[in-house]
Amino acid sequence: EKWALEPCRRATRAFRQAGGLVFLHNSEEDLEALRLQSMTEPSILSIGPGIDISRAKAALPEQAIMGNIDPIQLLQLGSASQVAAETDRLVRVAAGGGMIVNSGECIPREAKGPNLHTMVDTAKKIWNIVHART
Repeated sequence: EKWALEPCRRATRAFRQAGGLVFLHNSEEDLEALRLQSMTEPSILSIGPGIDISRAKAALPEQAIMGNIDPIQLLQLGSASQVAAETDRLVRVAAGGGMIVNSGECIPREAKGPNLHTMVDTAKKIWNIVHART
């Protein structure tokens, strides 16, 4: 907070004033740290896989957030059905707005291709169901 908050806020503001979107992708899981990061005014704040997206959104209702499918436990080591179930849940939580569903951090090289396809396909399918699109 003492050394990084204000420089990060200045950089974020400069990018936004230049017309850019700022994705602050620290994969944070601590609510107090997320609150501090939100003070830098990013367009979207990334949350890590260790905090539920609904809990983060409740703590930061005015901040757009993204996350948090676990890249290791689900995309790399999990089954397609586990990925589908978690993606379904997250899309339903995010359907109210202000959230983007994606991995909670990186996508490891070792991630299973079918799991990535399942994540994307399930997200599209559930989004269309939630918003009554065919």
